[in-house]
Amino acid sequence: MMTADVCATPYPPKQGDTVSSWPGFLISAEHPVEVIGGVQFLHGVSGGAAMSHSISIDLYRAFHKQRCFELSVSQTGTEPNVSDPPMKTLTPAQQRRLDQSMSQILHSFRFSD
Repeated sequence: MMTADVCATPYPPKQGDTVSSWPGFLISAEHPVEVIGGVQFLHGVSGGAAMSHSISIDLYRAFHKQRCFELSVSQTGTEPNVSDPPMKTLTPAQQRRLDQSMSQILHSFRFSD
């Protein structure tokens, strides 16, 4: 049965008969709770990197009306110098605008009652 504790717990992922030794996500030390649409969401982070590629995921979980909901914002990247010619990268100003736009999209979420 789904409970608030089960919803908020970052259980390690299972693949076949093997359970990962790493949790599904880590709770953010800087911002463990985020208010989205007037509802408190637990804020977790996850990510990884391999072969010049990376992924960063901010996820948000809330137990609302006896159900567990998860929202996420993902950002993927590739080392620009692995291609020929090297890929262009975002300027700091472009990255800030992108981050602001993604935050606005995330915070536009609302539960309909």
